[in-house]
Amino acid sequence: VIQYDTKFLGVILSSNLKWNKHIDVVRGKISKSIGIISKVRHLLPQELTRTLYMTLVNPYICYCNLIWSSPDKTSNLDKILKIQKKYCRLMTFSKFTEPSRPLFQKLVILSVYDTYKYQLLIHIYKTITKQIPISVQYYTVNASIHDHDTRQRSDLHLFYCRTTNRQKTITYQGPLLWNSLTDEDRNSPTLFVFKKKIKSIILEK
Repeated sequence: VIQYDTKFLGVILSSNLKWNKHIDVVRGKISKSIGIISKVRHLLPQELTRTLYMTLVNPYICYCNLIWSSPDKTSNLDKILKIQKKYCRLMTFSKFTEPSRPLFQKLVILSVYDTYKYQLLIHIYKTITKQIPISVQYYTVNASIHDHDTRQRSDLHLFYCRTTNRQKTITYQGPLLWNSLTDEDRNSPTLFVFKKKIKSIILEK
């Protein structure tokens, strides 16, 4: 079977419905700035070095992450995570064997997996607060399905998924993540406040 790829709005779409090609492209782009960060880290304070990372590297990881990334670890996404770890160790002058999680927390940088969760929760917040078109609002609150006065009444309804692939979709992962938040976090007054809260939550976890 002949496979082909096409680029649409900066995302590589493959005929086999997999994202390996796009992930490889992202990996190649974020690798190009390692030399720059490696040199300037000796000349700039850590805050400015991080700003360079957020400018040269992070946009490639964030762009349409909700589409091509995944809540579960994969060998391809791990390649991106490995490069992110290298950046964190470079910026903090840490050893190669230094655990990476505290470094992500210190630099306030989200991994490729955490970026997926972050963007998904923002998507749901915008859905709940009606900041996106109604055509893409496909989440249902438990209260609209049954009248039982339970603690989960205000939670998003988690529809049963029989297959693992189905459980990886945003329609399943979204409610799962949203329901794990406290009512205080869900009811943030503005999107800015919500983003700030969930970024801290994700980094702490």
